[in-house]
Amino acid sequence: LFLNVYETLMEESNKEDENYYYWYMKGFLVINKDGDKNKAIEYFYKSLKYKEDYYKTHNELIKLLVFSFPDRAIQHYNRVKELDKNFSLNENEFYLNLANGYLETNNYAKAIEYYEKILETNPDDIKLETKIALIYKDDLKDYENAEIRLKKILEKSPQEDEIIFALAETLYKNNEKDKAIIMFSKVKPKLLDFGSGSKSYSNREYCYANFYLTNFYINKKDKQKATETLQNMRNFFGLQ
Repeated sequence: LFLNVYETLMEESNKEDENYYYWYMKGFLVINKDGDKNKAIEYFYKSLKYKEDYYKTHNELIKLLVFSFPDRAIQHYNRVKELDKNFSLNENEFYLNLANGYLETNNYAKAIEYYEKILETNPDDIKLETKIALIYKDDLKDYENAEIRLKKILEKSPQEDEIIFALAETLYKNNEKDKAIIMFSKVKPKLLDFGSGSKSYSNREYCYANFYLTNFYINKKDKQKATETLQNMRNFFGLQ
């Protein structure tokens, strides 16, 4: 109702030429009613043209730019902090959005930089540590750094199959195949209990680990080991 009323007032207004608040509300309406981010960004920048120090406009631009244009979002974030001493945006939430924005644009170094900022105040966030390690492993192909980070995570969470598998794959791709095989052998299927008697095995890492093991034994021309590995997996799934 508020949006409809204000839209009617906007249509009757003829002050758009130099009215910062007109363009601010026009941007606000476009994003909230139509979801048109590009138009909203255009209108918010028109608002700033007439009143650069209107902190609410900067605040809206932070939210719209953080995922696609993180560098520009940082500029508006810093400007809001200058203009509004009561500015209370959660810093870690902003860093997380920035990092995700940089990740979306393949700026991995910047993504890691802002994920690391969050870890400064949340050093036990294993999910975030894992995310950084996987960026090194999968995106940057920096297996040395990936190995260092995954080993540290494994010290905190030694039974986590996702980490065991990721470390094994890192070692394998870094031509440390003998060490990798030992790690792959440690990956076990997990039984998940969904309640009401419903149970299921989480087998993604287990399956991939066995495929790596089989391939390793084939390359070693160890047909017996390769066959045993595949048969063990078939037996586990009840296949003949």
